[in-house]
Amino acid sequence: MEVFQVAHFVRLRSSVRSSRYLAAADDGTSVFLCGRRGVHNAVWAVEPVIGVIPGASAGPYVRLRGAYGRYLVATNYGAGRGPSDGVVAEQRDLGVRPTPPGYLWQAFRRRDSFVLRNGAGRYLRANGRFRRWHKDVSVAGDNASTMMQWRVEVVPPMASRPSLVDLPAQEWK
Repeated sequence: MEVFQVAHFVRLRSSVRSSRYLAAADDGTSVFLCGRRGVHNAVWAVEPVIGVIPGASAGPYVRLRGAYGRYLVATNYGAGRGPSDGVVAEQRDLGVRPTPPGYLWQAFRRRDSFVLRNGAGRYLRANGRFRRWHKDVSVAGDNASTMMQWRVEVVPPMASRPSLVDLPAQEWK
């Protein structure tokens, strides 16, 4: 979790699909993998969660708020690609289902990257290694796949919205 203790804003870059970033879709619900690093919807605000959360394993946790004011969550809906593909990841308001463990996140170091586990014990995964579902993001129950490894880039706070030009970022290693 040390990576989230020093960051107010981050970009999450897939370790396997290194030119792809987790982004909030313009529809205000979906999340996807984006190849454009400098766009505003590839930046996530880090909000520490303080206190004990019913139904979640031991913390500490953060919430990740996207460009449209909604939070990255693991839903209860199957990803629909097969039995091991987990559940759909999307952005939601806090007052809407799922229960709290779905929007709580922890980072754990794996080699030179991190895996992101939510309060229900599932891991954020970038899909599409084999060109299927090349922009999909899901949340699955194990962390054995390299598709679940993310590079966390700390983005410095800005007074204005970032432009489409790439901004410098510090990658957390």
